[in-house]
Amino acid sequence: MRIRTPSPAMVIALIALFVATSGTAFAAVMIAGANVKNESLTGLDILNGSLTTKEIRDGSLRPVDFVGKKFPQGPQGPAGPQGPVGPQGPQGPQGPGGPSGPKGNQGAKGNQGPKGNQGPVGPKGAAGPQGLPGLSNLEIVTGTSAVDSSTSKGVAAVCPAGKRATGGGAVATDAIGLADNVTVVGDGPTSGNKGWLGYAKEIAPMPLSWQLSVYVVCATVA
Repeated sequence: MRIRTPSPAMVIALIALFVATSGTAFAAVMIAGANVKNESLTGLDILNGSLTTKEIRDGSLRPVDFVGKKFPQGPQGPAGPQGPVGPQGPQGPQGPGGPSGPKGNQGAKGNQGPKGNQGPVGPKGAAGPQGLPGLSNLEIVTGTSAVDSSTSKGVAAVCPAGKRATGGGAVATDAIGLADNVTVVGDGPTSGNKGWLGYAKEIAPMPLSWQLSVYVVCATVA
């Protein structure tokens, strides 16, 4: 017949019963680790909350023993040293535009740029105002005085009917050319621009007879 070994729970129960019935003398005997078979005790054999930090060997607990446990938060530790700068990250998307800044100071004048290409011909402009009346049928009319030794002479050159004087002049001559001792003291258009009038006189005695010629440029004015 095989004798069955009692379980650890049964052993502890029998010891407790024996102590309770034997009085205080036997209760002073402690159960040491040598009295318990290794790995024979289970969680059911240990009273909840009966183990303290003194009964747990340092370094014997593993991280898995703390899974699902809540512990009070300790005080915040001091800030650690600043770590090394990390690698530059990728460029992010462009952000929205900021508000417009104040107007800056005017910069210095830059160098003149190269001459650009000639632009296309612009559209024809509007007709301008009508110009002054034009001239036509130009002709020169001459008036002459007598050839003599008078000290002063006046002559008029008159335009044909329908034409007006546009300019004129006067000149004194003798048998050999310009009369050196005679000067034209005045000439100009007659009243209504119908002709030209000239006047000359001697400034010194003339040895020869002389003549005053007056000419006028006549034209039809539109």
